[in-house]
Amino acid sequence: MLYAREGKQLSEDAYIIPGLEDHRKLVKTTLLKLINAPKEKRIDPPKIKKKTALPEGCDWAELQKLVQAKHEPIRKYLRSGIGLELQKIDSEIAEDVMRTMMAKDFLVLPVHDSFITYPGLSGQLIDIMKSAYINRVNAEINWKPDPTFLEKELLDEKLPTDALYSDLQDFVDGRFSDPAYSGYRGRLKEFLDKQTDDWHRRFQVYKMV
Repeated sequence: MLYAREGKQLSEDAYIIPGLEDHRKLVKTTLLKLINAPKEKRIDPPKIKKKTALPEGCDWAELQKLVQAKHEPIRKYLRSGIGLELQKIDSEIAEDVMRTMMAKDFLVLPVHDSFITYPGLSGQLIDIMKSAYINRVNAEINWKPDPTFLEKELLDEKLPTDALYSDLQDFVDGRFSDPAYSGYRGRLKEFLDKQTDDWHRRFQVYKMV
């Protein structure tokens, strides 16, 4: 959105800096801090975490300079405190998308800067997202479809044959039992256990045992 204000298009990854390719998350966090912080506010260095720790040989001041140099076209917005204004515009775009889809009697669920909708509606959703962004920002935007895991299996031609799985639900249940989903199963069971019997009857969801 900041590049659009300057009549420019960000054509590359905003968070990749030569020499720091393995520190994308750190660069992203640093840029967002610079955008959100007003001029007089001190910006704290990143906490010591695996994905956001400063790389060896690069101090906090130097990293900020590298990020500023990377985004020279929007440098005047860094340390301007403009972040809240951008977040409001972002929320208005999301609301426009949801209301437009609701008017068509379609449900979309927002997830940060993305939307989830029914299979087969991705084309309509993308068009509406583009239109909503243009209306609010007066610029084009890139988009990236993210298929469901079932669609990924179909694309990779790994979906089991009908002889083995006559019902796709069997395939879903098989994936659900995968050890990699143990954390998800635990969180789901915890959520379901907290619901009332009336809630379970209403939504026809059975408690996990």
